[in-house]
Amino acid sequence: MTAQNQTREFKLALVQMYVTPGDLLKNLSHATQLITEAAAGGANVVLLPEVIDLGWTHPSAKELAGIIPGGKAFNTLANAAKKQCQDLLEMHRLFTYHRSRRKGRINGSLWR
Repeated sequence: MTAQNQTREFKLALVQMYVTPGDLLKNLSHATQLITEAAAGGANVVLLPEVIDLGWTHPSAKELAGIIPGGKAFNTLANAAKKQCQDLLEMHRLFTYHRSRRKGRINGSLWR
């Protein structure tokens, strides 16, 4: 078989979800559930909305926003990726970076 004849099926799940402003645990639980459902449906990659942890403008963000790596949202999503999908992308300025490795580990930071 030549490279021209080799194809691989790829399934992308685009997740839409309501983010409850300021409710970190509820949002992470919902996101984890949707990741599990997408993976069960055969998704290779699950793309989640931005700021699914607290919402864009909720005042609690200053107190509840976590660190990357190591915060509650990061750890929850990394564990879901490890269990289901295995890869995470991170946004920095205008670019996205694939910083994760298999099993939910992070390669390192590009700008710290």
